[in-house]
Amino acid sequence: AGHFKAAGAECLASCTACAKGTFGDSTASPSAADYCLACAAGRYEPSTGHSDNSNRNSGRADTAPCTACNAGQYQEFEGKAHCTNCEAGSYSTAQGQSSCTECAAGKYGVNGSLQDAESHCRFCAAGKYNELEGKHDNPDVESVCLDCPTGKHAHINQIDGREAQHCNACAAGKFQDEV
Repeated sequence: AGHFKAAGAECLASCTACAKGTFGDSTASPSAADYCLACAAGRYEPSTGHSDNSNRNSGRADTAPCTACNAGQYQEFEGKAHCTNCEAGSYSTAQGQSSCTECAAGKYGVNGSLQDAESHCRFCAAGKYNELEGKHDNPDVESVCLDCPTGKHAHINQIDGREAQHCNACAAGKFQDEV
C-alpha cells in the first residue's frame, strides 16, 4: 500500500513509494497513473509510501487520507508535506484549515501567542484605534494601535471591539485634549 508500479515494470522488483504530500488510493490499481493522489488543502503527509488505509488501520479517529493541519496552522495548497503556522495578526481555530482568519480592525495579533484561537487578537487600548485587519505587534503595539487625535476618542467595546476601529468626535460639552 502506498506504492505503485511504473508502466511495464514488475511491482515486486520496482514499486515506487508515493511522494510526500500524496497517498496511495486503495481503490485504484497500483499500476494506474493516478494511484498517488495529492493531499487536500488543509491536510499534509510528511512521509513517502502513505496510503488511504494507513489512517484507517492506525486506530486514529481521523480516518481521512493525510493528516489535518493543527489549529493555528494552515495549508492552502494540495499535495504538501507540511503545514504553515498562521502569520502574526491571524489565527485558525479548527484543524484542517486552508487559510487563517485575520484579526479584525480594532484588534491586533500578539506576537509569540498561540494562533489557534481568536484570543490571539487583542483590542487596542482605550484612546487608541486600528482601522486595518490582520495587524500585529511587530515590532511593537505602538505602531499598530494609533493615538486618537485631540478632540476625538476611542472607547473599547469589549463585546465586539467596533469602537476601537476608529476615533469618534467628543460629544457636545465634552473634550479630550490629550493625544
